[in-house]
Amino acid sequence: MTTCVSQDVEDSEIYGFLRPHYSSEQKGHVLLSLSVCLSRFHPPVPPELVRVHFVELAESKPNGNSAAVLPSLKQMDEDPGHDCDSTADSETDVS
Repeated sequence: MTTCVSQDVEDSEIYGFLRPHYSSEQKGHVLLSLSVCLSRFHPPVPPELVRVHFVELAESKPNGNSAAVLPSLKQMDEDPGHDCDSTADSETDVS
């Protein structure tokens, strides 16, 4: 399993890419680990400010770089007002 995370400081968003396709149990582990990590921040991170989306990549190259993302995800990148809930496989609040 590979996890790659980058943070967009301006929008206070963290983007993570997980490979290969994660099972429900693995996604649960990621959410629990993130929750534990965020619980250690002082001052605490308000739970309503944290959302996690698992979005499947269309394909990936053998070297691990993304070859393409789903067209609806590209639209999210081009349209800052786009609601990403419509493209997420699952969305979970971490609290």
